Amino acid sequence: MKKTLNYLVIAVFAISAAFMSCDKNKDDDNNGNGNGNGNTGNSFVIEAKDVIGGHGSYNDIVTVRLYNLYRVSAKFENNGFKLTLPALESDELVIITQRGSLLFEGSLESLTISDREAKIKTVFVEAYNAENNLIGYIHQLNGSDGNIIVYYSYLDSDVTIKGEANGADFDLSFKKGWNMWYIGNNRLTTQKPSGVDFKWYYVN
Repeated sequence: MKKTLNYLVIAVFAISAAFMSCDKNKDDDNNGNGNGNGNTGNSFVIEAKDVIGGHGSYNDIVTVRLYNLYRVSAKFENNGFKLTLPALESDELVIITQRGSLLFEGSLESLTISDREAKIKTVFVEAYNAENNLIGYIHQLNGSDGNIIVYYSYLDSDVTIKGEANGADFDLSFKKGWNMWYIGNNRLTTQKPSGVDFKWYYVN
């Protein structure tokens, strides 16, 4: 499983060589609408229970933080955590067409974007040990051998992104505030894949 998950993280961070979380007792909409999108700019809660890992440095996890938003952190205890994501200010965000804004290293110029001045911040969960060293990541995946991963982004306005770039299909409909979206099978979408059960996994 470890080898597969490590490959998945590398593959997702590069989707087709271009790309750079669910509580089993809840659905993964986490304060959003039916697609996990938008909350009118208010705080947003990510809560994970029964994180699957149990190997390597899993037992060394003390704290979790958000990549790209390190002021948001929580203790890792009882195999889980709870993070409250705040509303963000404009100076904490980047223009959506900027490379890396969606953890996508390719150009977005070929895409149809409803508001190219919209601003965004994209985050995921990092795991740290008692020495405050980064030791891994905690992701929502569609199984230990899964190929779909969940990310979170904050938008300062509603925006849609449609089209194809670098071999990946984009079908994103973001709302103002925090949004959940999915990368997998060369596709980025805000629509939760039907019939898919996401769980939290520790990856190192």
